[in-house]
Amino acid sequence: MSSRGCGRLALGTDAPLTPVGLHLHLALRALHRYGMSPAEALTTVTRTPARVFGVADRLGTVEPGRIADLTLVDGDPLTDFADLIRVRATIQGGVLRERPALEHAFTRSGATPDPAPGDWRAVLHQMLRDGCCIAPEDAR
Repeated sequence: MSSRGCGRLALGTDAPLTPVGLHLHLALRALHRYGMSPAEALTTVTRTPARVFGVADRLGTVEPGRIADLTLVDGDPLTDFADLIRVRATIQGGVLRERPALEHAFTRSGATPDPAPGDWRAVLHQMLRDGCCIAPEDAR
């Protein structure tokens, strides 16, 4: 429970209608911009959903014995929330995928076909290539 109120906020998506990663990232930025601390905002997509769905004993936090896919960033989003966009690598199912490999998946030579204009993959690829998705002034 939040010390500021009497409710619990958990972010989710309308996937597959919206791209999950992009949607959650934009929602996190909005929560932070309008008053949540970085830790509070990040909890809405980690620990809180695990509690809501009754799987907090297995998911939602990074601890020995838990299931966790991770995004590794350059910096500390608890100090500078904009660091969330500085993705260096991911760990999914115990497999490390560094940024060049992630970007490669969205190029013609990668495993994923080149997206059609207007496809969300094109937006994601542009974000990864440019290292940002929202103007810095929107990060706070």
